[in-house]
Order: sequence, then C-alpha cells, then structure tokens
Amino acid sequence: MEPPTVFLGSGMHTFPKPVLERYRETVGNEAEGARLRAVLDEVRAAGPYEIWGEAYKRVPQGFEADHPNADLLKYGGLFGGLTLTDPPEMYTAALLELCAKHYQATAPIQRWLIELMGS
Repeated sequence: MEPPTVFLGSGMHTFPKPVLERYRETVGNEAEGARLRAVLDEVRAAGPYEIWGEAYKRVPQGFEADHPNADLLKYGGLFGGLTLTDPPEMYTAALLELCAKHYQATAPIQRWLIELMGS
C-alpha cells in the first residue's frame, strides 16, 4: 500500500530456492500443472485479477521447451491480484472490507502455495 495506490492480492513475489525447486517439480507434472491452471482460472474468473510471476525467458533445464506447462515453468514466483488507484475506501473503515473481498477472491493461489510448501 502506497497511497494513492493499493495492491490487493495473494501469493509469493519470489520463490526461495527450495520452493522454486518444489514448484518446478510439481508444475512439471502435467496433471499438477493442470490443477494450478484451474486455480489461476478460478482467480481470473472472480474479478479483474491478473496473475504475475514469470521471471525467466526460457524453460528451465530438464524440461522440454514445448512442455505443456512451459509458461508456468518460467515463473520465479506466483501471485495474483489487482492494483487500485485512489479507491474511495482508501481512507475509511471500508478499506478493511475492500481488502477482505479481494484477498478472499485471490486466496486460491495462497492455498495452492501453502499446499505446495507443506507437501
């Protein structure tokens, strides 16, 4: 939050190396990658949310360039949300409700990451 803008979302901006390795191992599995795509689609369908995290230009070593999840394998972090500029709620008690609404909508990403790190 840096007035007049506020970013509302969920996820991890940058994966620490052990998480990145586990992420790649998981997304390298076609079925698990499809499950992540479903989570991202759920978030996109919930509102005007964007998904970020692509940090690499190429698919990491050990994976074919045409891997079905090649785009996801280029991520170095994973987060989704939106940036609002000067929302009317910014300086009111209604800001808490606004934040909760957007956090709840993007929470599937956070839940997926928690599961990733806990397994």
